[in-house]
Amino acid sequence: MDDNCNMSAWLLTLLVALAAAERIFITSIVPNIGPTTGNTRVLVRGTHLEPREDHPSPKCKFGSKKNIVKATYVTCTPIPRRPDEPEPTTAEKTAHCIECDPSPESPVSDMVPFSVSITGDFTDVENSAEFQYYPPPKVNYIVPIYGPKNGGTVVTVYGENFIDFDQYLRCSFGTKAVPGIYISPTMMYCVSPFSDTVVAGMPFRITLNDQQNTKDDIKYYYYPEPAIMKLTPDKGPTTGGTVVMIEGQDLDPFNDVLSQVNNHNDTYCRFGNDFLTPATIYSDILISCVAPPSPIIRTVLVDVTLNNADMILNPGSWTDDHLPYTYYAPAYVYDCNPRVGPTSGNTSVYVSGSNFNDTGSIKCRFGSKVVSGRFLSVNEILCLSPAVDNPGLVDLSVSLIEDNFGQSVKYLYYATPWIDSIQPMCGPTTGYTQITVTGKNFVFTGPNLVFCIFGDNIFTPATVMSETEIKCDSPDIHLDDKLVKQIFFNVSVTLNGKDRSQSKKPIIFSFYQFHKLFSMTPTSGPITGNTTAVLHGEHFAQPGVCNVTVRFGTTEVLTFNHTDTVAVAMSPSVKVPGDAIVQLSLNGQQFTDQEGTKNIGGSKFDEGVLGFYFYQDPLVTDFKPKQGPKTGNATVVVYGAGFLDAEESPDDLHVLLRFNYTNGTYIGTGVCYDVQLNQAKCWTPAAKAGTKAYLEITKNGVNYLKIRNTGSTADDDTYLFYEAPVIIDIDPKFGPVKYDEPRNLTVNGTNFKCLSTNCDELACRYGTKPYPIYTKGYLKDDKHIICEIPNLSRPEAVEVEITLNGNDYTNDHKFYTYYDAFVLDVVPKFGKREGGTNVSAMGFGFADTGSELECRFGSKENPLLCKFKDCIVKAKFISDTEVQCTTFAQSDIVYKSTGEPVGDEGFDIEVAVRDRKFTNSHNKFRYFKEPTYKSINPDRGSSSGGSYIVTETDFHWRSENNTDGNKKEFIEKYVIVKCRFTGKNQTVTVEGNIITYPFHSHGLSNAITCLSPPWSGIEDVKIDLTINGKDYSGNFTFKYEEKLEGMKITPACGINGGETKITILGTGFNDLTNLHLKWGTESRPANLETLFSPSSGVMTGYSAPTPTKNTHGGFVYVEIGHNIDLEDNYGQNYTFYGDYTSNKLLYFYYKEPVIKYIFPHGGPNTGGTEVTLAGAWYINYPSMGCTPLCRFGEKVVPGEFISTVRVKCISPAQPGLAAAVPLDVSFNGVDWTNGEQIFVYYNVPFISHILPVSGPSTGGTMIGVYGSNFTGQANPDEFMCRFRAVSINAPDKFIHAFYKNESLIYCTSPGGWGSGTEARVDITFNGIDYTTSNSSFFFFQVDGARPLSGPNTGSNKGITIFGSGFIPNPNAACVLDYKEYRPIAISWNYMICPMPASMKDDFLGEVTFEITMNGVDYRKFEHGFRYYRQANVSSVEPDNGPVSGGSLITIYGGPFKSDFEQANLTCRIGEFASHATKLSENVVQCLTPQMERPKNGTQLIVSVAINGQDYAPSNHTYSVYGLLDSAPKGGPIAGGTEVMLRGYGFKNTDPRCRFGIDSVNLVVQGKVVDDSHMICVSPASFKIPDGSQLPLDVPLEIGFSEAKYHPWTHTDNKFRFYDNPKVLSIVPSYGWVDQRYELNITADEKQGFFPAITGWKSSGELDVLHAIVCRFGKYGTVPAVYVSKTSIKCVTPETKINRKDLHEDSVNVEIALNGQDFFKAGSYTFKGTATGLWLVLMWLGMVILAVAIVILLGVCCYYLWNNISMPKINFNFPQMGGDNAGRQASVGGRPHVFRGDDGVVRPRASPANAEWQTDFS
Repeated sequence: MDDNCNMSAWLLTLLVALAAAERIFITSIVPNIGPTTGNTRVLVRGTHLEPREDHPSPKCKFGSKKNIVKATYVTCTPIPRRPDEPEPTTAEKTAHCIECDPSPESPVSDMVPFSVSITGDFTDVENSAEFQYYPPPKVNYIVPIYGPKNGGTVVTVYGENFIDFDQYLRCSFGTKAVPGIYISPTMMYCVSPFSDTVVAGMPFRITLNDQQNTKDDIKYYYYPEPAIMKLTPDKGPTTGGTVVMIEGQDLDPFNDVLSQVNNHNDTYCRFGNDFLTPATIYSDILISCVAPPSPIIRTVLVDVTLNNADMILNPGSWTDDHLPYTYYAPAYVYDCNPRVGPTSGNTSVYVSGSNFNDTGSIKCRFGSKVVSGRFLSVNEILCLSPAVDNPGLVDLSVSLIEDNFGQSVKYLYYATPWIDSIQPMCGPTTGYTQITVTGKNFVFTGPNLVFCIFGDNIFTPATVMSETEIKCDSPDIHLDDKLVKQIFFNVSVTLNGKDRSQSKKPIIFSFYQFHKLFSMTPTSGPITGNTTAVLHGEHFAQPGVCNVTVRFGTTEVLTFNHTDTVAVAMSPSVKVPGDAIVQLSLNGQQFTDQEGTKNIGGSKFDEGVLGFYFYQDPLVTDFKPKQGPKTGNATVVVYGAGFLDAEESPDDLHVLLRFNYTNGTYIGTGVCYDVQLNQAKCWTPAAKAGTKAYLEITKNGVNYLKIRNTGSTADDDTYLFYEAPVIIDIDPKFGPVKYDEPRNLTVNGTNFKCLSTNCDELACRYGTKPYPIYTKGYLKDDKHIICEIPNLSRPEAVEVEITLNGNDYTNDHKFYTYYDAFVLDVVPKFGKREGGTNVSAMGFGFADTGSELECRFGSKENPLLCKFKDCIVKAKFISDTEVQCTTFAQSDIVYKSTGEPVGDEGFDIEVAVRDRKFTNSHNKFRYFKEPTYKSINPDRGSSSGGSYIVTETDFHWRSENNTDGNKKEFIEKYVIVKCRFTGKNQTVTVEGNIITYPFHSHGLSNAITCLSPPWSGIEDVKIDLTINGKDYSGNFTFKYEEKLEGMKITPACGINGGETKITILGTGFNDLTNLHLKWGTESRPANLETLFSPSSGVMTGYSAPTPTKNTHGGFVYVEIGHNIDLEDNYGQNYTFYGDYTSNKLLYFYYKEPVIKYIFPHGGPNTGGTEVTLAGAWYINYPSMGCTPLCRFGEKVVPGEFISTVRVKCISPAQPGLAAAVPLDVSFNGVDWTNGEQIFVYYNVPFISHILPVSGPSTGGTMIGVYGSNFTGQANPDEFMCRFRAVSINAPDKFIHAFYKNESLIYCTSPGGWGSGTEARVDITFNGIDYTTSNSSFFFFQVDGARPLSGPNTGSNKGITIFGSGFIPNPNAACVLDYKEYRPIAISWNYMICPMPASMKDDFLGEVTFEITMNGVDYRKFEHGFRYYRQANVSSVEPDNGPVSGGSLITIYGGPFKSDFEQANLTCRIGEFASHATKLSENVVQCLTPQMERPKNGTQLIVSVAINGQDYAPSNHTYSVYGLLDSAPKGGPIAGGTEVMLRGYGFKNTDPRCRFGIDSVNLVVQGKVVDDSHMICVSPASFKIPDGSQLPLDVPLEIGFSEAKYHPWTHTDNKFRFYDNPKVLSIVPSYGWVDQRYELNITADEKQGFFPAITGWKSSGELDVLHAIVCRFGKYGTVPAVYVSKTSIKCVTPETKINRKDLHEDSVNVEIALNGQDFFKAGSYTFKGTATGLWLVLMWLGMVILAVAIVILLGVCCYYLWNNISMPKINFNFPQMGGDNAGRQASVGGRPHVFRGDDGVVRPRASPANAEWQTDFS
């Protein structure tokens, strides 16, 4: 049973296995991943995949059944290859696989089951594999995009949808694929493979399945492996900044395809492993990099990358040439002066910095040029700038050794400035001429650097306007007489305050004295200009004058001729008439003078102000008559407008009428004698008959206006001279004044003719006075004219004249005599038809007869009826020459004979005084049709008057169509035009004229003109007009406005360009039509919208520009008024300038100022900063209100005028403002500059503290300044730190600062202090305004340390660091053998550090030694500190010497060391040390130092120190002696003078005295009296040195040891050798014994006296007065007085002898020049009155007395000698050898000293007088 079961199971298992063996088992699919876009070809490995014929088309399924694709049988390797393995060979393909067609797309990224089927139904597959769909990846960009051809560059790939599929993640560089390194879904790494292809772009792809690549257009470029070969330079300062040129190959591989790929921005240099700097590419073999700073001195390796390779990620992308670059500690440079210089070089540039030392190889580098430098101090080097080719900024650095250049500062090269010219070339001695310097190479180099130089040393600030222009002022030299006389000065410019410009020839500026101006002619001219003006004054042609110019208002014209007193110029053309102020300049610029900085105008020197009136040429429309007699003196009336302006007076004008031939040749000129507004009456000159002349008129006698276009033809413009009529005779020649019948007079003459067709101009004139009578003339023939004889009211002889043209009368002096009287004329000649005209009858003999005074209309012969009655009316008596009567209406008058109306015919007006006896004068009167006055224009005007009023008028002229009209010729002949202005309280009548309007219309007269008169106020008035002077009509309303008047103008100055907004205070500024402002000779209409304020008293407006742009300005008058444009048919209106204000306002024009630059550029918002504005055309004219103003933003402050190119202002406070504002200048408060200059306001900075607080005096310490309100907007050139010395007198030092943030800035401490000092540190952001902090920086200066060696057991005295500026600082330390020791003590001048024992037992040798005062800056001592073994002292030789030092001493002991740098072998005697010389290790020698007398005794301890400080222990002593004084101070050259020497430490061991110096001396043995006294005797035969003479002072010294030890004292004690004088006389030689006499002792000049040299007072002091003594034998010794070399005086001693007791006694007179050694000089006799016997007895008594005294003295001396102790003296003086062999001296055995009764020891020969005593005890 069991066997059967087992068999069944086995069979079942076999069947299952057979079935399974035929099904596919998938072992792997490659790849098992693919993008959702499909197209992945999957290779399937597994079992039962052999090709089958029954199933030739296997299938693959990706997930669901809809994703089934076809497959193919292929052979393959049994195991899948890795992507980086090579493709298998056919032989290696031993297995069967199925390869699927491209995978289908998948809508999502997901993992799907993958299966394969041979049968196609997938039932034959046992398992499935996982296939992952992923989103397709995208590459955005790669970094880097290039790398070396050797590969190995890690490329960072940035993109999207990156997935880590391990080995399938691949990168393709062209055809080469490499594994990818997954980092994140957006980043991966690829390492570039090797490539043979360079420069060409390789497509870059990635794949996630080793099959499907990205398709993004990304390229990767290979380049050849670069290499670097050389660095130039290969060293640089630790501060960095050195431009290193790098030579190599393949450094610019893409140069030919830069448009496709450019790696220049990815080329870097690496200095060591820390710093990268970008490279500059020059070529394929040359690049450069700037060396970065290094914190330490070191050598680093330099390499290059061309693809900005990360040093960790891509070290292989750097070159591996490893070129060394060495950093060195540089000399620190922080400034240079000057900072600019010309390209020609040779500028002395002082470089300031620290750590400078004199290496002998200092170099200065300007850009690439290197020159030698000169060491001046540790903080200053002098460099001479080299010449360069091109201007510009270069780096200036210095090197102390080799080419180790340090940090640089900027130095500006400018091309050498070149001057071509200056303008003007002269100016007044008061200066302030603004000179324009023209040339080239002008650059702004900084504030206070650019100057103009006059002569050798006069500098004035200049402004650089452009590369070709500089402006500056001439200096004020008028107070310097020497400079004023020089006149001519060379001019140059400097751009750095030192180096001067060049020029082709000398540029000369000359000075002159300001001129005087008196008058000018003419004083007026037309606005068209060209008036020749002659100015009179003084000094116009003085030396130095260059450009004499006349200014009319603001228009400048050159003179065309001038002398010292006369200048001639042509007036310019102007636009409108007006007054122009005339000024003169001798340089074309300065028309006014300066007083200091103030412009004071010309009034200081000018004799009044000169004015020139520009008038408008009159508008001439016609002239009449057109012809006149050849004899001249005829009248021509010129018609038009503007002959007399409102502002003109006939007396101010010089109106002339000039006549020229038609070819322009001059005929003659006539004076115009009656000039009115619209006409001028002028005389004619004489000319030949038949001459036609053109006329010209002038208003100033100079400028003529041609009169043209007066008619329709050219002949209408000519004046014809005809043959003048000549009266030969008249007939009759007399007649009665009255006659009943008309009578005629026949005029006989020549050239009579009619000039008009109807002969209506022919007339006769009877020259009655004051009014002539005119009658009609009738031409009979060319020799006869008939004239009616008028009646006359009185007898009179009158001149008879005729006229042919109605205007010009003969003047032939033919008289007609009346023998009675009558009426002369009637005025007016016509009246209105309506009647009522008041007619004046003018004549003689009128009387006021009441009702009997009558007028009659009509003649006796042809009487008239008025209202059917006789035409007789009552007359009104006016005067005895005038009566008035009123006319009837025309309609009321008829002829009595015919009854016909009188019409317009003329009729007589006669006068009867009584009884109706009427005159018979035949003066005619006519009626006319009164004109119709239509309108007036303007109808309003200023109450100041002057309005030009045109009244449109219909004169009703008679014509063919108007036979009832007025006869034009008659009316115009007798017209009397007046305008009457009637107000409430006043009536004013003015003259008027009839005109044809528009002018030049050639029609009939149609208007009346007149000027409005001034009016008392605002009022509407009535205007009435008349043309006959009597009959007014019109009734027009004319509105008088407020009077136009300007009182004040503000501002009173403005720029030449005009548009200055001004305000005028005045009256009449209401809305007046056509109101204008006149600016001198410029007119500008009033813009009512902008010009006027509502108040009539205030006007605002804008100035007109000056007529010419090229002007320096000038004065004008501002007027207000109306411009009345009059019409002219010739197309040009004529403007009448009428009612302008008479009170003219003065206004000054000036050139527009320019600001080119300012300094400083900012300041604190508290204000107070002094700001300099450099520019041009600055002015200061206080009297005109033109002074500098500065505007900071919106705030205005006054400025200070410095020159025309400099203004200074103080910035106003603007609290809270921290911003930039525009800075402008104005000179009137209205016109401001253009706001280009910016001023930065900042909050006031505050300094809280600085770190560190100390540093070396050589500078270079980086200081952090901490605080608040620091700004980064400061101008770098003005951002400074200031170091102000507190403890020493030193100038402030300034260093550029560096902004870090608003609470921290940095600055480097400056050097050059010379010693330690405390300095206050402050900052400025504008170069001017500094903080006032209490932050001090202490500059310490380490001068050295001592000792720098010491015993190895240490020393409690320590090591002293000496210098200055030391302060307590917790960081101060000494570092000895690398161990830090804190100082024991610190004071300002020293610091003491411990001197520890050596750290190694019994160590001898050097250890390192350095110090720091601040823990930052260390001073290292080159040879460190030396430990040695302490020495000992065993003996000293000799054991004594002079306290003055200089003696040789030998010290024995040891070990003595001096063979190392730090040794300072010294000897010390007591507290006094000197240098020691090592003879051996056990012996040293010293020259004893100068010492002081010990306080106790004379013994001093002797010791030795190897380091100058730590002395070996010793008990050996040294005894010192010294010489204090000697007496006497001189003696005869013969020797033998006993000299007492006083001192201390004297020992009786070989005492000696030396007379002389080391090379010439004599030594004598001395005798010690006690330890403070000894005696020597001066030697004989002292040899006088060559070239010397007596008296001779030689040193006198003492010594107590052998000469080899140099025992001599060194004091200033002297002994004088001399010859005794040769006495010539003693005067007097005798005298009374009881009387004292002054003796004059004279000596030979060649062997004379000399002043006293010694003498002792009892006080021990020298007595120079009484050293010379005279001895008179037994009578004693007296002092002498030195007078001169040949004379002394002494007084005879007091003898106490009465003259009666002595007869006579002669004694020797002896003299001692040293008070001790006497010589005989002569004799002196004491005289008395006693006899000889008495003398014998007296002398005998004296002898006896003397013997007794001697005996007594002997006894006393014996007693004293035996009972009083004195030093034992051996009087046996052996001979002594001197320092010079053979030179000896000796003294006898006599005693040298004695002790007097007073106990004083003195030389034997010394006098006992108490005055000479001294105490030697």
